[in-house]
Amino acid sequence: MKKILLIFAAVWIISAGLLSCSSVPYSQWNSSSAKVIELINSPGDEYLFKITASPFLFDREIIILEKDIAMIWKNIDEAGFRFEEAYEAESMPVTKEDYKLFADTMEVKTWFEKYLPEKASVVKIKAQNGFYYMILGGKKWITVVKDEPRFGFSFGYASGPLFMRIGNEDDTGPSNVAYPVIYGFTGPVKEGGR
Repeated sequence: MKKILLIFAAVWIISAGLLSCSSVPYSQWNSSSAKVIELINSPGDEYLFKITASPFLFDREIIILEKDIAMIWKNIDEAGFRFEEAYEAESMPVTKEDYKLFADTMEVKTWFEKYLPEKASVVKIKAQNGFYYMILGGKKWITVVKDEPRFGFSFGYASGPLFMRIGNEDDTGPSNVAYPVIYGFTGPVKEGGR
């Protein structure tokens, strides 16, 4: 019986390892888009700025200067923008036609050809006032400060690894957390773009 359990455990560990294959883009995991949405819904803009790439595609504009990117997230935060609790988010690989979600212009098309990272994903967020689109890719580790302890339980499977975490996150203070890099953001728009 002990031998069967060991074999079962070994098969399970190998399977979990194969499911978490590094060829699955980090930005396509549903938890990745949820992490970014959680940052947008949280007060403050510092973390959003830290995980935003330059040049940043915002609506139909290409933002190059880091101070301008910081100002955009600051203005969005100060305006009180949040995704309402009733929203749906779907993550999918970027296609070469997705530039039209931002604007059907040569400038945006060129940005897609020149700056779009490999294995990027587009996140479609359906909110009460329309659709929002984000381009996510890669990951960046940043130091975040937890204000209060929380109990965590998560379980998920979304075109990639199987993960499960149970425990009390009682360590307040700074910790390093990986977030997907934000390459673009637009909305609200009609479904499929402008």
